[in-house]
Amino acid sequence: MAFEGDEESYLKHAEFAHRGQPKSGAFAIQNTRVFDGARVHDRTTVVVENGRITAVGSDAQVPPGAATVDGTGKTLLPGLIDA
Repeated sequence: MAFEGDEESYLKHAEFAHRGQPKSGAFAIQNTRVFDGARVHDRTTVVVENGRITAVGSDAQVPPGAATVDGTGKTLLPGLIDA
């Protein structure tokens, strides 16, 4: 399942996928720019399975049946968590 639409819809789709709703409990954000806190990585795929990031990279494999989000033109970066 690919995603197309505005940013609000994109975020709702990502939240839906994060909750494990897709059949495989996985989703991937493809072709996105990732800032890891030190460097920027272009055209990167981030795979999330059961609420955990399991793969990051230009060659990351998307699990069969996983929802996909086109991250072209978007940037992912670390969030802050209250520890």
